[in-house]
Amino acid sequence: MKTKTSAFFLFLILSSPLWGEGPVFSGILDSSLKLAAPSGEETFSYGLEEYANLRLQQDMGERIVFYAALNCIAAAGIPASAGGAGTSAGTAGGTLSPGENYAAALELERLYMKVRGDSFDAEGGLLRLAFGYAQVWGPSDFLNPRNPLIPDARPRAVLGGGLSWYPGDMSMLRIFAAAPRDSVNPSGAGSFFGAMTELHLARASIQALYAYESPGSGGNIPNPWGLHRGGLSLKLDLALGLTADILYTLDPARGGDEKGLAASAGFDYSFGGGDWYVLGEYLYRGEEADNPRDLENQHYLYGELLYRYSEYTSCSLGGILALEDLSVMPQFRAETEFLQGLSFILLCRVPLAPYRSGGELGPGKTGAYAIIDARIRLRF
Repeated sequence: MKTKTSAFFLFLILSSPLWGEGPVFSGILDSSLKLAAPSGEETFSYGLEEYANLRLQQDMGERIVFYAALNCIAAAGIPASAGGAGTSAGTAGGTLSPGENYAAALELERLYMKVRGDSFDAEGGLLRLAFGYAQVWGPSDFLNPRNPLIPDARPRAVLGGGLSWYPGDMSMLRIFAAAPRDSVNPSGAGSFFGAMTELHLARASIQALYAYESPGSGGNIPNPWGLHRGGLSLKLDLALGLTADILYTLDPARGGDEKGLAASAGFDYSFGGGDWYVLGEYLYRGEEADNPRDLENQHYLYGELLYRYSEYTSCSLGGILALEDLSVMPQFRAETEFLQGLSFILLCRVPLAPYRSGGELGPGKTGAYAIIDARIRLRF
């Protein structure tokens, strides 16, 4: 399967002159070294990773655009032992193939086409269907859940499509459909169908979402009658940038209550001539909410303060706090571009659980007392 994927991608690049102008080829290459102080029996852990995200865009006339993207990963140590969950791509566990000296994965990230009209757009394939204005947690983005614990991970895609209508310059209506999360089930149980509308004003944007998931496997919530999801997202550009994002999941078989609610509210603000930037966002996640996933608590805070020393150098200090068990994940990040297209990035994290040894963000659950990730990033 991997050989077929790489051969197909190479064929697209080599055969692109048949379409006239050549493709737009871009991407990033990360060379990473990760060091950790484990909370288990080991006294030291390391990780090496070579990761590339390769992107291709080919215009075929004025109306049709082809897109493709590929993740290439070679890893040893920490990311390899995690089955890929700790890689830069945020690859799902178990997708790295172990081998001598390194484990590797070749992951198709995007593969779709878009047809552009005067007031309509249509797109279909392996693509990202994104919803909501939240910057950190993204409750409305239920098809492509984010994970703030892996901030550099590329957002995952779904196999589906959408048709968008633009009745005016500041408004949009989209209908969409996506394949179920269980990709090997031939019955189509758990398929997604929905609609989203968006309106942009001078200082505000609002988005409303409805999605139906057909009966079948519904993640955290059993859904013998199907699941209904309704979302509302708001963005205000005032002295502060303000966002609110709500998604409610209703299972008719169980009835409605607060357990199906996920909601976030946040702000961001630039000051000091744009050199300083602050971001904060709160999340409430009901016990049965299916997004964000893999969380144990119900209340979280995210905060970040960033300073831009120059156009090429910045650093930030932030963290995630689980309010119920008071575990916290502080993190420091510094980035500098020392040559054109070539940057050095340093990320340091210290999981803490001072009041409960089993705190969600503490060393007992994350598996480390401290994590240092240093990487060289090439953009091309």
